[in-house]
Amino acid sequence: MLLLGISLVFLTAGLLTPETSGSGTLRQMGLPGCLVRQLTGLRCPTCGMTTGFVFFVRGQWLSAWQANPAGFLLAAGLGLCWPVLACSVTGRAVAVTRLLLRWLPVLLLVWSVFTGLQWCVWVLTGRWF
Repeated sequence: MLLLGISLVFLTAGLLTPETSGSGTLRQMGLPGCLVRQLTGLRCPTCGMTTGFVFFVRGQWLSAWQANPAGFLLAAGLGLCWPVLACSVTGRAVAVTRLLLRWLPVLLLVWSVFTGLQWCVWVLTGRWF
């Protein structure tokens, strides 16, 4: 299921056009803009992640980082997980898959802390990093 979910995320990102402002790409899927941004004028920690994924799948990694650094790291992490999970479906790389799944909660915690820190930096400076 995880492999299918990651595949769908990257497929969806490949079908969208990145928003040049750095956020708002999710509106192409019929979703509203960020409620936090609409109410406060501040970007939320996930603002720009969809745009970052769209840039990432196009190989425009600097633009993906600029859209949202945590989104770039998430896309890169999922991109690295995909071949391991694909191999595990065929019965290969089972040990690596178990290791990945064992460390996944830790990696998600580290990513969440990074996301919170980057947002604090943005609120204080007006820049991601």
